[in-house]
Amino acid sequence: MSIDPNRISDFYNNITEIWSKEDQWHYKTYLEIKDFINNNKCFNNDSKILNAGSGGTNYDIDDTIMTHLDIASELINNKKNKIVGSIESIPTEDNSFTNIICVGSVINYCDPVKVLKEFSRVLSDKGNMILEYESSKTLELIFKKDLNKKVVLRETFYDGQKIILWYFSEAYISKLLEINGFEILTIKRFHIISALVYRITKSINFSSKFLRLDSFFRNIPIINKYSSNTILDVRLRKN
Repeated sequence: MSIDPNRISDFYNNITEIWSKEDQWHYKTYLEIKDFINNNKCFNNDSKILNAGSGGTNYDIDDTIMTHLDIASELINNKKNKIVGSIESIPTEDNSFTNIICVGSVINYCDPVKVLKEFSRVLSDKGNMILEYESSKTLELIFKKDLNKKVVLRETFYDGQKIILWYFSEAYISKLLEINGFEILTIKRFHIISALVYRITKSINFSSKFLRLDSFFRNIPIINKYSSNTILDVRLRKN
């Protein structure tokens, strides 16, 4: 298995709604992401935000201070500030943005070594980034050989279709962030017990209902270190 960027582009160019309510797992993921972004207020009217792999979603942030970057042109063709391209090679100058948002597991389609190096390059000193990714330390993989692997390619689901993603360990992403000058300010894990329910039932919408129990399981040692999704607020220090 491998991930072909052309197939990714074709796939998402044919998606009519990125966060469809028909796919409750990912719709609730969207709500978690939006809530995290809104609670970590690091934007103001002077911000220059790169929404990396945006899919055309602005998470209720003013589009006038945001540049949408995506490999799928159809998703951002109605945006005034847009770049069609890959987050592995961003066609902008150094220090172009004060903030980066990269969520929706966009980085899981890519090489995080290249991506985080690029993010460090285009983000200004002391700039903030919201980064969300799919973790290999998930109860969906409990007792399997791929559990908590640094990097593993797995088949998963999106919008009722099978897709392929790289899963990353938290330690791996944290180390790459450190290498590229980022420090983690806030971390939130979600889809904790819902991942185990999905493994047992294989029902996307049924298992998504268990996301509401995350607030309980975050208080239980050991279990609270497992999640399908991890979202971070990080700050860049270049000096």
